[in-house]
Amino acid sequence: MGKRTIVVPRQKKYDEHVNDHQLFFANEVKNKGYNIVLIDDIDDLEKVLSKTDSDNIAFKSNNDKFILEFKKQIRSLM
Repeated sequence: MGKRTIVVPRQKKYDEHVNDHQLFFANEVKNKGYNIVLIDDIDDLEKVLSKTDSDNIAFKSNNDKFILEFKKQIRSLM
């Protein structure tokens, strides 16, 4: 959909989880060829977030569309 997916799995080494199953799963997804950015070291997060269009993907917000559709759904409940 033209957006970068950044995955930050919780990890045992940060006392966020009891094991690293989320990290294992994210690695499996990435190894299957899905275009995700996997953050396994939280110190890399800021660098990844500040990357500018290096993947030639222009940022496009869907907030306005989401709000419009959300309002329609709410009105339909009234």
